[in-house]
Amino acid sequence: MFALALRLLATVLFSVMLLLVKLTGEHGIALPETLFWRQFVPAVCILSWLALRGEVGRLKTQRPWIHARRALIGGSGMFLTLGVVQLLPLAEATVLGFTTPIFAVILSALVLKERVGAWRWSAVMLGLLGVLVIAGPDTSNLPAFGLAVGIGAAFMVALVTIQVRDLGRTEEPLTIVFYFSAFSAPVLGLFLLKTGALKAEK
Repeated sequence: MFALALRLLATVLFSVMLLLVKLTGEHGIALPETLFWRQFVPAVCILSWLALRGEVGRLKTQRPWIHARRALIGGSGMFLTLGVVQLLPLAEATVLGFTTPIFAVILSALVLKERVGAWRWSAVMLGLLGVLVIAGPDTSNLPAFGLAVGIGAAFMVALVTIQVRDLGRTEEPLTIVFYFSAFSAPVLGLFLLKTGALKAEK
């Protein structure tokens, strides 16, 4: 029950984050800028908190390249996830995000070799049918590019879930979050500088 409560709270907070991202986009803030601060602030906060407690050693890892891979996949997924809310209405973007568990089940069977029973496969098939309904011809008001980005975002988030599951065998959650932010923030900073230069030219 505690795990389910945490998952529910995470979903609520994630929905609030998507709402805020959509609002920033409507106020003219470029997506690279939003992404940079989304990653930079957590990295600084975690490092500062651990430094104050004298526990920076908790960030020691034997799997830096796995963290880098997770950052690459997670950064791509974050770009798609936060980008889709600027391409589609928030309701449709959120519904497409709910397809993440579908892809997670498929990937858990293919990558982690976990046993998936008939009931779960049935749920996956129904979920995929729901995606077809969302992306069907009756939704001509939704751009095809936005739908593709939304489905791609859901797949990448599911892939991140598999990566985190693997890292969780040896790393604590705080370490996983820190390296995700620390690896991706400098890269996003380059895009932020480029965006700033383009604004200056205008």
